[in-house]
Amino acid sequence: MTSVDWDAMLCSYWEGVYKVGEGNLWDLVPKPTCELWHRQTIDEELYPEEKSDPVAAAKRITLWINYIAPGAENAPGWFESVLWLKSEEGRPLAFIRDEHIAPRVDSDAHALGSPLTLLWVNGHIKTTCALWDEIRKYLPANITQQLASLADLGGWVSECLARTWAYHHGYIDDFDLPQEDLIEAWEKAAHATTRGTGGSE
Repeated sequence: MTSVDWDAMLCSYWEGVYKVGEGNLWDLVPKPTCELWHRQTIDEELYPEEKSDPVAAAKRITLWINYIAPGAENAPGWFESVLWLKSEEGRPLAFIRDEHIAPRVDSDAHALGSPLTLLWVNGHIKTTCALWDEIRKYLPANITQQLASLADLGGWVSECLARTWAYHHGYIDDFDLPQEDLIEAWEKAAHATTRGTGGSE
């Protein structure tokens, strides 16, 4: 197995929370999802009182989406998501972890994350839809919308892809550059590449 130098990786994460109101998640979420959470219960030694039914005991669903890309290579990276069940106090009770989701380009004629226009990051539409569809495999639309609305998730995906492209192509020298500085660098890159004075590959 190849070791990974995590200090050299470009990383960002998304977090969304859904709070359970009346009733419990058995009434709100498809049965196969509840059964999957049941099979992925956190160690019963830690939380014996919730072991019998972590789905009924849960008071919130927390969605984590991690974005990870190599810092030293012009590589697309990947997204991975985890759906946690948590108690009222925030203790993790169970989880569903998904496979890596690769970003997808909107236009094959341009590099992933490059500017197609000043406001359009190549890949953000298809990648956002892929992430949304992955969450929807487990949860109904109303809960998914609260965890990650398409508009908000799309903005975060755009930023992840744009930061990676700009970093690998020398438009920024710090992946974690403040957003206002990223926007300024992005506008310069967009004007250059869309005028044809610079490549988006």
